[in-house]
Amino acid sequence: MDCTFIIGGAKSGKSRYALSIGSKIKDKKKIFIATAQPIDPEMEEKIKKHREERGREWITIEEPLNISERIKELSDKDVLILIDCLTLWVNNLLIYNLDPRKEIEDLIKCLSSFEGMIIVVSNEVGMGIVPQDELTRRYRDLLGYLNQEVAHLSNKVIFMIAGIPIQIK
Repeated sequence: MDCTFIIGGAKSGKSRYALSIGSKIKDKKKIFIATAQPIDPEMEEKIKKHREERGREWITIEEPLNISERIKELSDKDVLILIDCLTLWVNNLLIYNLDPRKEIEDLIKCLSSFEGMIIVVSNEVGMGIVPQDELTRRYRDLLGYLNQEVAHLSNKVIFMIAGIPIQIK
């Protein structure tokens, strides 16, 4: 498995950088797994903009919940998957009352056994203040755990700051 993990703050350039890495790969079928849901006009516009940025070289699969299943279905040495992003995926798991620990463990297994290339995007949420409410702390803790697991199994980890990639692994 060839996995690149791109992590950083909001609007740090993670998605743009992930696409630039993927666009340089010429010998793979490119699949973009989008976890965002069009829940309001602002998000609808953001999703539309991201679709246009990807262009026709990417096949887009909009999957807010079952990304492990999609990865299993698509696992092939000739496939490049870009998952954008784990941040919204964990949020979706909580909104739909799924078992996030089970889903995270399933995802880690799928990533570990994936036969092609994969690029994973997520936000770093552990650098700010401790959230006041229990749900937000739970979200931060789940995403922090997931980020650590993905970083551990990745060949390369990139931290994005102000559009600048810093390779940390």
